[in-house]
Amino acid sequence: MKKLLIVSAHFPPLNTMASKRYGYMCKYMEKYGFEPYILTTRPRGGGYLNSKLDLEVPLSEERIIRIGDLGIDYPCLESEINEVLYQYSNDRVGSRIIEEQSLGWYYKVKNELDMEKLKDIDIVIGTFPAIGNIWVGRYVAEKLEKPFVVEIRDLISDYSESCNKNAFYQNIELQLEQKLVKDSAGIVAVTSGFREILRERYPNHKIITVYNGWEIQDKEDNHNKKNDYLYYAGSLYEHRVESIKMLIDTIKENEVGEKIEGDAPVYLKIEYVFDVGNVKDKANFYYSLDGNNWTKIGKEFSMGFDTSTTFMGTRTWLVNYATGEAGGYVDFDYYKCSQD
Repeated sequence: MKKLLIVSAHFPPLNTMASKRYGYMCKYMEKYGFEPYILTTRPRGGGYLNSKLDLEVPLSEERIIRIGDLGIDYPCLESEINEVLYQYSNDRVGSRIIEEQSLGWYYKVKNELDMEKLKDIDIVIGTFPAIGNIWVGRYVAEKLEKPFVVEIRDLISDYSESCNKNAFYQNIELQLEQKLVKDSAGIVAVTSGFREILRERYPNHKIITVYNGWEIQDKEDNHNKKNDYLYYAGSLYEHRVESIKMLIDTIKENEVGEKIEGDAPVYLKIEYVFDVGNVKDKANFYYSLDGNNWTKIGKEFSMGFDTSTTFMGTRTWLVNYATGEAGGYVDFDYYKCSQD
């Protein structure tokens, strides 16, 4: 069984999304051939930590190395350098690649970590954010001469709590990101979208996707069978609330509002609007339970055919596919076309 060192400043009992990711995963890693060890910070009161919301620590403390804690600025750098870092990483720029706290933890680990305790480690993985996890992970992997894997939960050079970064700073951060990633043995992304972006940036790296998940028991305990729920795993920041509102509005606009059960017939209708020459061809979709009263499904669909050259007509088909569970079927009794 391979021994895996996970470098994450956030870990239970600290209750954050970063803590939950590996707090949950660690319990199942041995099933897949990995014995997890953690390099993290010491828990302390205040800030993120609330004793009433503490997470269960999934490993014995013998497998956890705790150095330093969150929320403390370590006096490891000259004051002039600290000032430059502060000016660079404040809200005007929003950098998360150069930040004083992460560099502070990095130097704290360098000074206090006993490498002898890690001599049997086979693989080191650092998870971003925070960037200190990557700095520390690279350092430990180099000292141990072991493979280093970078996990990217937010795109490093694109990650910011500020929208004010200009092209100059973004270019600097992209170069720093490339330096941090280039020697890694592999990259872990948490979404397929991130994976594709990273493949374009690092075509020679092995990149896999490991999604965030949840404990089945958590879902069963909190799920009210009378209602449907949208589960969100992540942090909600004030400047991102508008995105959540847009998502909710979209769900409302596309909500059917009726559940169709049994063998009752369902009527489907597509209305095409062809405006030949103006490229304004549209389609609208409807359903009905009686063939007379129609409810719109979704938004108007733009087709935009170019009929100035060769136009072979519009093909329409009906397809049934299961969205809840495998199996089932649909009988299409008839297919009628009309022109108004």
